[in-house]
This record gives sequence, structure tokens and C-alpha cells, in this order.
Amino acid sequence: MPSGIDYTTDALLENTRTNCLTPEADALFTDTRLLSVLSFEQMTTLVPQIMKTQEEYFVHIYDVLLSTSTDGTYPIPDRAVGKKLRDVALVDAAGNEQYITRINPADVKFMSPSVTAQTNWVNGFYLQNNSVKLFAGIPAQYVYIRYRYYRRPNNLCATDAAAQVTAIDIGTLTVTCGSVPGDWVVTDTVDIISQHPSFDSLADDTAITAINNSDVTLTALPANLEVGDWLSLSGTTPIPQLPYEAHPVLGQLGACKALEAMGDANVEMAWARYKQMSSDFYTSITPRTDSPAQKIVSPNNISQRGWGGLGGWRR
Repeated sequence: MPSGIDYTTDALLENTRTNCLTPEADALFTDTRLLSVLSFEQMTTLVPQIMKTQEEYFVHIYDVLLSTSTDGTYPIPDRAVGKKLRDVALVDAAGNEQYITRINPADVKFMSPSVTAQTNWVNGFYLQNNSVKLFAGIPAQYVYIRYRYYRRPNNLCATDAAAQVTAIDIGTLTVTCGSVPGDWVVTDTVDIISQHPSFDSLADDTAITAINNSDVTLTALPANLEVGDWLSLSGTTPIPQLPYEAHPVLGQLGACKALEAMGDANVEMAWARYKQMSSDFYTSITPRTDSPAQKIVSPNNISQRGWGGLGGWRR
């Protein structure tokens, strides 16, 4: 562990049980049950509150190859929180991004090819269920559609349900681990979790091609993989994928829920402590820089917005 700090769910469970201050919690809440409670509270309480700061937490990039064989519909990534996107762009072969405008689906029926040829709607998109749909096909110079999206943190698992990397063989795509869970099989997929705060996934849904005792061979290894990182079944993690300062807040929240379930008289005091810790935590993460306030810059000239240049705004 970096700097001797235990960032894992082992430490989180210990913190939660200590905050309960009652032995009944051990009997009622097994590690598996308590991790389930903590995963639920992470997703329903901490993640929305951290996203509300609008400080770019959880934002990941996902590129999808454009194809003329589709109808211009590209699914939003499965792990996007609420199937919500931060941004959409087209990317050319040199990696340059082109901002594209979101269109109201109700406006599509009013927009003819002659309109799109004269305005920036040619690079527009609209949302259709859980997909992005490009309005006017694919401009020839672009190769990818790029999503910036809020990646959902993985559900929490015990450290013995994951495998920590102790050696890496790039040539054979094999990692040696301290131990490998006995129920893992070839064709399982794993997420590769960084040991460093904020514990990002270095790769998602990487398939296992072979398991030989403590050696696990994968279809690919991320370039920034390090000894000490973790393999965990897809969608799970042995380290909460939150800023480290949120870990004790999550532990306190779990203790509150446990005391509440037991009908313990200490629950009101525990909730008061949680509220103070939560307030202090959000103060520590926003604003994310102490530089001057951001300036608001329109991505498009005002004359090109709406129906610009073609009779004014639609009414």
C-alpha cells in the first residue's frame, strides 16, 4: 500500500464497525451484508453529492468508432451514471475535437438538409432513449464520436474477492497476484483498479484467458499498470472509487445505517456526526482550484445558435 495507508474495504469495514460502538453490529452485519449497505449508500448518497459540486469528478472519456453501416445511433456507455453525458464531440484522425450541439428531438422534423448545410446543425446530435443519434450523418474528416461521461464507481467487494498484482509480464500479458479467488474462471472479465487515490479503473471488462495458480493472463494490460494495483470482477472493487477524504464519511454513513437498522439509541448522535463530517468533506473538495472564477464562453457564435442566419430563433 502506498505510504503504509490501507485504502481498501478492509479499512472501510473496520472504520464502520468502530463507529457503530456496539457488538451487535458484528452479529447482524456480516462483511458481505455491510459491504452491500456501503455500496448502496455510496451510489445513492455520496456519488450524487460529489457530482453536484460540478468539479469534474468521475468524468471518463470513451471513444466510439464512427461507422457508415449504422443509422447514426451510438449507445451511451453502460457505466454512465444515469446514462448521463458530460459532453459529446467528434474527433478527427489527428485527435482534434469538434464540439457538436445537442438538438431538441422535437426540432428534427423541421430541419431539412438545406438548413443543415448552412448552419452548425450538420454536427448536431439528439438523445434517443439511451443513445446519441447524429442528425446529419458523419462528416468525412471525423473518425470517432467521443463521450465524456460520469463513470459509475464500482460496487464494493472484500479484498479476498479480488487479486492484488505482485509482478507483471508485459510480453505474455500475465500478472502474478498475491492470491487469486478460487471461483474465478477463464472468460470472466475483470476491472483493473489503481492502488492510488482516487482509485480509478485503469481498464474495464478485460477478459481472463488463463489462470495458473497465482498467475492471471489477460487479453490486454494497461500501459500504466503497476505492482500493487488490483484485479476485480467487472463492476466491483476492493477500494472505494471515491476521493480518499470521502472514505471516513462513507464509513460513518454505513455506521448510521447499521445503528438505524438495530434501533440503537446512539443513532441520532451518529447522524449528527455524519452531517458534520459530510459538510467538512464537501468544503474540502469544492472549489477544486483556488484560482479565479471560470469565465463563461459560448462554444458557438450567437449568430449560429438556434436557427441563426435563417430567419432568427424558432418560436
